[in-house]
Amino acid sequence: MQEDKYLKNKERLLNGNLKEAKTFFAKNGFTLEYAYCKLLDDDLKGAKQLFSKIKSFDNRALWGYKLVSILQKKFTTQEINYEEMPTFFQLRNFLEVDLNLLMQYHKGNYVEILCAYSDIFASINAESYKFFARAFHFNHYQQFAEFFANKAKDFFYNDPELHYQIALMKYDAGDKEGARNYCLSCLHILKEYFPAINMLNKLAQIV
Repeated sequence: MQEDKYLKNKERLLNGNLKEAKTFFAKNGFTLEYAYCKLLDDDLKGAKQLFSKIKSFDNRALWGYKLVSILQKKFTTQEINYEEMPTFFQLRNFLEVDLNLLMQYHKGNYVEILCAYSDIFASINAESYKFFARAFHFNHYQQFAEFFANKAKDFFYNDPELHYQIALMKYDAGDKEGARNYCLSCLHILKEYFPAINMLNKLAQIV
């Protein structure tokens, strides 16, 4: 029963129903989820305090703590302390997910701050530009998606997943020829990349 309530409120959180989810997580001791509710409710100080309580044994909370620290600091031209930055695996596991969540809640100011750190993130994990591109594409911000996809292509060209992602962006924008070309470039890098093969077959059926 408790698990069902947890899943129901997690779904509420992901679908923009913050108030009810926040009450449930606070009352039932779900510290990580309550911290995210605080973050999405613009209580950065409260979110950081909650993340801090469990960051020593919860990697997602440690990411959240670093994320809030970046949002509080905003962008600085001072020398970056890389020990305070997310790790390779934290960026891989959580950046795209949380960008989607922030966009879901229309936190453009937070997304803008994270975009300002995109070059730093890419120096830690070369796929970071791709994560930005996918999040913007998923949330229908085509111009920003293309910007980060192009940065990813310049920075990390031999990534078949990236070429397929650009193909998907082209396809969704109605540029079928562009989608076909990027599918072919994807398969040039990895000839058995099945999503690209499937898209080419789909494109071949379009008159």
